[in-house]
Amino acid sequence: MPAKKQFSKTSMRTKSALVVIAIVIVVSMINFATSLFFTRQGLIDTMQQNMSLARDIADHLVTTKVDLLKSDAQTVAERLMKVEDENYLDDVMSEQLELYDDFMAFTVFDRNGVVAECGYAPTSPKRLKESQYLSTAFNGASVVSTTRVEEKTGALVLHVCVPMDKDRILSVTVPGLILTDLLSAFKVYKTGNIFILDEEGTVIANVREDLVLNRVNYLDISDSDTQWANIASFTRRMIRESEGFGEYTYDGVRRICTFKRITSYTLGWSLGVAAPLPESPVTDVQRGLLSSNLILIGIGFFLAFFLAKPLSRPYEKIHEQKRRLEALREVAESASEAKSSFLANMSHEMRTPLNAIIGLSELTLGSEGMDTESEQNIKKVHGAGMSLLGIVNDILDLSKIEAGKFEILEDTYDIASLINDTITVNMVRIGSKPIKFNLDISPDIPEKLYGDELRIKQLLNNLLSNAFKYTKEGCVTWKIYTEKDEGGLWLISEIKDTGIGIKPEDLTKIFSNYNQADVKSNRKIEGTGLGLSIAKNLAAMMGGDVLAESEYGKGSVFTLRIRQKKIGDSVIGVKVAQNLQNFNFNDTKRVRNEKLVRIRLPYARVLVVDDVATNLDVARGILKPYGIQVECASGGQEAVDLVKASPGRYDAIFMDHMMPGMDGIEATQIIRNEIGTEYARTIPILALTANAIVGNEAMFLNNGFQAFLSKPIDIMAMDAAVRKWIRNKEKEEAYEQETGKNILDRRAHSDRRMQNDRRSGMDRRRLSEIAKESEKSAEVAVSRENLLKFSVPGFDVEQGLARFSGDEGIYLDVLRSYLKNTPPLLEKLLELPEDHLADYAITVHGIKASSRSIGAEPVGAKAEALEKAAKNGDAAFVKGENKLFIETVNALLGHIKVILDTLSKHDEQPMAPSPDAGMLEKLRDACAAFDIDGVDQAMEALHSFRYDSGTELIEWIENRVEKMGFKEIAERLAREVG
Repeated sequence: MPAKKQFSKTSMRTKSALVVIAIVIVVSMINFATSLFFTRQGLIDTMQQNMSLARDIADHLVTTKVDLLKSDAQTVAERLMKVEDENYLDDVMSEQLELYDDFMAFTVFDRNGVVAECGYAPTSPKRLKESQYLSTAFNGASVVSTTRVEEKTGALVLHVCVPMDKDRILSVTVPGLILTDLLSAFKVYKTGNIFILDEEGTVIANVREDLVLNRVNYLDISDSDTQWANIASFTRRMIRESEGFGEYTYDGVRRICTFKRITSYTLGWSLGVAAPLPESPVTDVQRGLLSSNLILIGIGFFLAFFLAKPLSRPYEKIHEQKRRLEALREVAESASEAKSSFLANMSHEMRTPLNAIIGLSELTLGSEGMDTESEQNIKKVHGAGMSLLGIVNDILDLSKIEAGKFEILEDTYDIASLINDTITVNMVRIGSKPIKFNLDISPDIPEKLYGDELRIKQLLNNLLSNAFKYTKEGCVTWKIYTEKDEGGLWLISEIKDTGIGIKPEDLTKIFSNYNQADVKSNRKIEGTGLGLSIAKNLAAMMGGDVLAESEYGKGSVFTLRIRQKKIGDSVIGVKVAQNLQNFNFNDTKRVRNEKLVRIRLPYARVLVVDDVATNLDVARGILKPYGIQVECASGGQEAVDLVKASPGRYDAIFMDHMMPGMDGIEATQIIRNEIGTEYARTIPILALTANAIVGNEAMFLNNGFQAFLSKPIDIMAMDAAVRKWIRNKEKEEAYEQETGKNILDRRAHSDRRMQNDRRSGMDRRRLSEIAKESEKSAEVAVSRENLLKFSVPGFDVEQGLARFSGDEGIYLDVLRSYLKNTPPLLEKLLELPEDHLADYAITVHGIKASSRSIGAEPVGAKAEALEKAAKNGDAAFVKGENKLFIETVNALLGHIKVILDTLSKHDEQPMAPSPDAGMLEKLRDACAAFDIDGVDQAMEALHSFRYDSGTELIEWIENRVEKMGFKEIAERLAREVG
C-alpha cells in the first residue's frame, strides 16, 4: 500500500508538472509573440519617425533646389524679354550660361517652334507639341520636367520651362543627375537611400545612378516580369497618395519606406526614403526576445516539478474566475447592443411623425385668420414637438456613439458663419429671463477652418443651451479663440454663466450618460442628461475635451478644446469680430452681397455643364445680373460636342465634376487635348462642383481647369471669376461701337426683372419648360418680408436668398426648379443597386449641391454622408440611411410646395406698363413739401403694381426715401414727369 500511495502521489505530481510545463510553454510563446509584435511595432514607429524626419529634410532641400532653378530660369527669361532685337538673343543667352553653373542650355519657343537656342543639349523642337510641360508654361506657370534622353547628344537632362510673355517661353536644360547628386550625400542606416519618382513612376533620382540614367519604371517592368509586382504596387501607391508609409520587397530584401508628394511640385513627383528591414534594430531585438523566452521556458521546466501543485491551484481559480467574467461580459455586451439597437430604431421611427408635427405647426402659425386660443395651442404643440425632437436626437446620437457608428465628416467651413449661427440659435433661449449675453470673440481666429462644422455647432449649442437653461438671471459670457502649438491649432470655447452652479460631488457625474446633477433642485428643467455626455464624446472624437468648473449657487465655466486645421492665412479681423459681438454679422454679410456691383457683359456667352437641372437653374440665376448669355449642357459628352461644333462660341465653360457617363475632368481633357484647336486648348474652363474637399482644387488645376468654384456658389467668388476669366476689354469696346450703348456697372437689384432671353442655344424642350416657369414667376411679385416669414426646420430661406443677392424672383425660380427636378432623382435612389454604388454617388451628389444652393444645409449634409459612403463601397450604411434620406427630402419638397402655393395666393400683383405719371406727380409734390404721410401714400400706391419698365426708377426712389432724400426725389421727378 505505501508503495502504491507513493506511486499515486508521483503520478499526480507528474501530471501537474506536465500541465504546468504546458502552461509555461504557452505563456512563454504568447509572451514572445506579444512582445515581438509590440516591440517590433514600436521600433518600426521609431524608424518611421526618423525616416520621416529625413524625408521632410530631403523634401525641403529638393523643394528649395527646384524653386531656385525656376527662380533663376525666370530671371533669365526676364532678361531675355528685354532684348528688343532677336538677333542678339544668342549673345545674351551665352552670357547668362556663364552666370549659372547648373544651366547647360537655353531654348526660346513661340507657339510655332524654336525662336533661339544656345548651349549643350538644347530642348528638341518636337517637344513643342509632345510636352505637357511646355504646354503648362504657355498657360502661364513655371514647371520642371521629368528626365529626358536628348536624341542628338544622348545626355540625360531635365528642362525648366518658364513663361516669357503671352506667346513665348524659355526652356532651360539642366543635368539629369542634378537631384541625384543633391540626395547622394544622405545615408539611411547602412544601405538605405532616398529616391524620387516622377508622376508616371519613373526613377528620376537615386543613389544608384544606373536606375536614373536608364529611366527605370517598375510599372512598365512588372507588365513583363511578375517578380516586380510588389514594388510596382508600392509605386502606384506613391503616385496615388500624397503621403504614406509601408513595406515592399526589393532584390529579395524586405524594406520599409516612407514617402510624400514633393511640396514645390504640382505635377505629382514623390520622394521616398527606404531602408532594409534587416539593418534596423528590429532584427536584433527579435533575436534577444527569442533567447530570453527560451531561457524562461527552461527555467519553467525546472521549477514545474517542484511547484506543480501550488502553482496549479491559483491557476484553476483564475481560470474559473475568468470564465465567469467572460460570460458576464458577453451578457453585458448583448444587453448593450440590444439597447443601442432599440434606441436607434425607436429614435428613427419617432423622427418622421415629429417632423410632420413641427413642420405643420410652423406652417399653421404662419397662416392668417387664427384665433388667439388656437394660436397658443399650436405654439404649445410646436414647443413640445421641438423639445421631444431634441431628446430623440440626443438618444440617437448617444446610441450611435455607443455602437461605434458615429462619424466625423470634415470639410472646410467659415468660422464667422458658424459663430453667427450659434449665436442666432441661442439668443431665443433667453426668452423673457433677465439675462445679458456677452461675447468675447478674438479677431485672430482663422477665417477658414477644416473640421466637422455640423458637430461643432452641436457641441457649442449643447454647452450654451445649458448655460441659458440653468441661469435664471445675470449673464452668460461666451469667449472663443484659438491657440497654436506643435500639434497644430486648438479651437477653444469658454462659456461662463451666473446660474445655479454644480455641487462638488456632482462634478464627477455630469458627463455620465442619463445623468442630471442635483435632480431634486432641477426637476422643473427639461432634459435627458445626455447633452454633456454627447459633448464629451464628440470633443474626444475631435482630439479634444470638455472641462467643467463650478461654484454651487454662483455659476459654472465649461471649457471646450478641439483640434482643427487652419485653411489659408486669413483671419476674421476686428470688424467681423465686432459685428458678431454686436449681433449684426448676418446683416453685414447680406448687405455686402446685395450691394455687390455687377459688371454688365451682354456680349459674353458661357456654357454651364451639369447633369442636375436645378443646378443649371442656380448657375443661370447667379449669372443673370451680368447680362451674360447662358447656354446649358446636361453632360460631359454634350459639352464636348458643343465645343467641337461651335468653335469660338463661348467665352468660358462652367464644368461640373461628377456626372454620369463622361465626368467633368474627362470632358475637359478631351476638349484640351483631342479637339485640336487653339480655342479648345485655351478657353477658360472653371470647375463648378460640390466636390470641394481639401486638395481637390489642385486636382482640377492640374487637369486643364483655370479656376475652381465650390457649390453652393458664393456670389463674391463668382464675381471674381467673371471679372478675371469672362470679361474682355476688346469685346467690350467692340460691343459699344456696334450698339452705341455704354456698358455700365449695375447693382444687383437693378437687374431683378430683366426679361431678356439668354437661352438661344439650349434644347428646345428645356426652353419651353423654362418659358412656362418664367411666365408663372411673372405672375407673382414677392417681398422679402413675405418670403422670410416662413420658418421650416432644416431650410434657411434667408441663407438661400443670400446666394442670389437677395433677388426674390430668381430664388423662387430656383425653388420651383428644385421642386420639379428633385423627385426624379429620388426615384433613382429608390432602386438602390448595391453593385452600382458609383451611380448612386453621382445622383446623391447632385441633390447635395442643389439642396445647399437653396439653403437646405441639413439635407446637403446627409447627402454628403451618403455620397462618401457610396464612394467607399459602404453599401450597409447607404441601405440603412437611404429610406430616411428620401423621406427627409420629400418632407422638404412638401414644405417648399406649401410655401410656393401660399405665396402665389397672397402675393399676386397686377401688371402695368410703367409707373403712373399722376402718382409720380403727387409723390413729387409730397417730397417738395416734406409731407411724409403723402410720400407714404404715394409709395404704397406705386408698390401695388409691377411694371414692364421703370422698375429702376422705383428702386432709386425707395433708396432715397429710406435716407429721407426728398429733395433729390423732387428734383429728379421734376425733370422726368414735369
